[in-house]
Amino acid sequence: MEYAYVKLMQEHNLTLNDLNEDAINGINTIKDIEKSINMLAKRGKNVSAKVISKIKTNDKWVCGEILEILDGKQRNNTDEVPFDEEEIIEQIDEENNIEEEEENDYNEDEDNTESFDPIGIRIDNELDVAYINGNTRISLDELKNLSRTAYDVVFDNYEQNAKNGIQTTYFDLLETEKYIFTLTKK
Repeated sequence: MEYAYVKLMQEHNLTLNDLNEDAINGINTIKDIEKSINMLAKRGKNVSAKVISKIKTNDKWVCGEILEILDGKQRNNTDEVPFDEEEIIEQIDEENNIEEEEENDYNEDEDNTESFDPIGIRIDNELDVAYINGNTRISLDELKNLSRTAYDVVFDNYEQNAKNGIQTTYFDLLETEKYIFTLTKK
């Protein structure tokens, strides 16, 4: 799905650093929802027109936040994205009877259950933003600002004279020099 906020940012040469916290949170919400949709697609499931409509509403809201930054005119009545991630993912789950399927999978074969790590999804989203903004060579201090979640994981598990970093579904963030990490997209 193409998003209007991406096009708007490209047209005005904006990066996430140029945006306010509300716009960044709105973008992160859209990206988290997109990850859930991609996981569903891998399972052969689709989302309804209602879900797509809510995502487009969030996209429109983010565009409003960006335009407020550009021209200073108030567009959004609230500081929060219209549809939060939990609400949309819950609707997706209900529409696709995910909970029932997961229970059935669990009862049939414990080894066949599929799970996802919310911390991993958050790290993927944060690294995606960093990658889009051209941050591919990142110091440990910069990582703290770009992805607090990834920083916490790296810091908590850091070992001297060892291979340090994170491998997620979509990215590799590996230490290539002491306290310097290289971000690559898979």
